[in-house]
Amino acid sequence: SAVYVDAIFLYIYIDYLAKTDWTRFGVHELPAGQPRQLVSYIWLGNLEAGFEHLKHFSLSGAMLPHSNLYTYGLAPAFMVQLYLEWYRIKHLCVLVREQMPYSQARYVTRCLRTYLKCLLVGYPAFLALGHFHIDRTLPHYLLAGTGLFCISSAFCIYMALPLDLPLLARWNGQEKLLKTWALQVKSVEVQTCRALVALTVLCMFSAAWKTSYLGDDLRSLAFGVLETVVILGYMVAIGVFAIDERMIEVLSQSKHSDSMSKPKALEPLMGS
Repeated sequence: SAVYVDAIFLYIYIDYLAKTDWTRFGVHELPAGQPRQLVSYIWLGNLEAGFEHLKHFSLSGAMLPHSNLYTYGLAPAFMVQLYLEWYRIKHLCVLVREQMPYSQARYVTRCLRTYLKCLLVGYPAFLALGHFHIDRTLPHYLLAGTGLFCISSAFCIYMALPLDLPLLARWNGQEKLLKTWALQVKSVEVQTCRALVALTVLCMFSAAWKTSYLGDDLRSLAFGVLETVVILGYMVAIGVFAIDERMIEVLSQSKHSDSMSKPKALEPLMGS
């Protein structure tokens, strides 16, 4: 599903770039009396004119002619991803509660639930951008800001989780199988989240650079590319979490074995 979502985002933005008139690329003159800084438009209360300049080379502007593809194409994939994340976090919480000390397990479980809540708010906010497109300025940017804040917060929470991975790997004598999983969580999952948070911060700096001098296509393009890369990165991170399938498989098989062994252990007692 992550590859599918990335393919849609890439198609939308590449199609926009392919249809751009590059002969006009550069710094454009603004209408007389209009300032270059977005903050000036906000101060004057002229949000519509200010936000109009933000369309150029943005992912929001690129998705405008593809609103239906964005909404109806991404909705099923987002639902699948949310379900898979809920299922993954459910098993991780079981492992944490059974292995880590009570106080630590309680804190980590609460963090994991907060992580899920952030996704449950962020995903619908991003999906709603297809309907509340950039021509519906205020709700569009409110939803975009909400989605960005929630999804970024989710990865920050996950990145900072105080997981005792060596302890978790020793669950139920399954260290041989879970040791590789624990190493991959530390070296791949956590590092991916860190890289994604760093990219998000860079994107924010690019947004500030763009809004400080409106009408400059180079600044707009830099932000648009970074914005798209960050969104693609979110999906890559969700795909990377498939590493936890190993942990889920071990837990599920062990629980199944336990449930099968209990009736067999009772057979001699029933016979007597």
